[in-house]
Amino acid sequence: MEIRKASDKDVLQIGELFQHCFSKELSQELWYWKYRNAPWGAVSYVAIDNGKLISHYGAVRYIFLKSGYPLTSYQFCDVMTHSAYRGKVFGKSPPVVRAGQMLYTDNYMDFAFGFPSKRHARLQALMFKGSSYKETITLKKNLSKLNNTPLLSINEGWHTLKPSEIDMLWNKSKTSYSLTINKEKAYLLWRYKEIPQRAYSAISIRNTFTGTLKALAFMSYKEKEANLLDIIVINKKLYQHCLDLIEDYLFKKEFLFLNIWLNSATKYIVTSDYKENDGIPFAFRPVNEKLLNAEEFFSLYDFRMGDYDDV
Repeated sequence: MEIRKASDKDVLQIGELFQHCFSKELSQELWYWKYRNAPWGAVSYVAIDNGKLISHYGAVRYIFLKSGYPLTSYQFCDVMTHSAYRGKVFGKSPPVVRAGQMLYTDNYMDFAFGFPSKRHARLQALMFKGSSYKETITLKKNLSKLNNTPLLSINEGWHTLKPSEIDMLWNKSKTSYSLTINKEKAYLLWRYKEIPQRAYSAISIRNTFTGTLKALAFMSYKEKEANLLDIIVINKKLYQHCLDLIEDYLFKKEFLFLNIWLNSATKYIVTSDYKENDGIPFAFRPVNEKLLNAEEFFSLYDFRMGDYDDV
């Protein structure tokens, strides 16, 4: 059994393993986008048995901000083992665990996190000293017409946005976050514009009279449902106004529903008109608990749907 970092020669077998485990495609283009082009880097480890790639453990590196203070994190993802090898005895630890252990040993981080399946969340807690998982707050709203302030205007499309405006908006808004990915221009363009095989849209909200960018949202659409992947607002006081504006805009485009994810740290942007649905697990692995512990992570992490790598 060989446990090592993945190389470009492994990408085809990693895609085949992903298809086998999850019944969906991880194309070579998407793998390169995630593991070779991520703004802060990414790592991928594999287990090889007699020339066959049987397990994979990946993680994307992120810089987080905790009340403005930078922390280094890895989001674990694409954790998988071929079904024919699950439950087999491989010494003290299964191959996927050994791959994960190598990943955590080789790479500096202050903490790790992810949005795993419940099975992987239990594995994370048992084998990697992770905390017990919690679940996202997943909300859906039936859209209807709203009365909006004339002081804000909304436009959709990447062509409505100047790249230089992104960092300007983020630098003014980031101090309002207790704990968040550092959503600077390089990250946002990589995550929502440069990603292959996805069609995400950017919505800009501006002062009607001055044209100043006040908020930026990223959307995905499927039939008559819209997903709010992320929203950055220059001032918390404008969150509800901007959300109302987006809802009204989507209603006029004949969408029926809007879906959003929130944590307890971001409940302030939701009205009572949203209905809560089943969430998905999100998990935490402490490393430097002096900088961030499990209680802080789960209470402070101001996540959005787009923070999940598989959305």
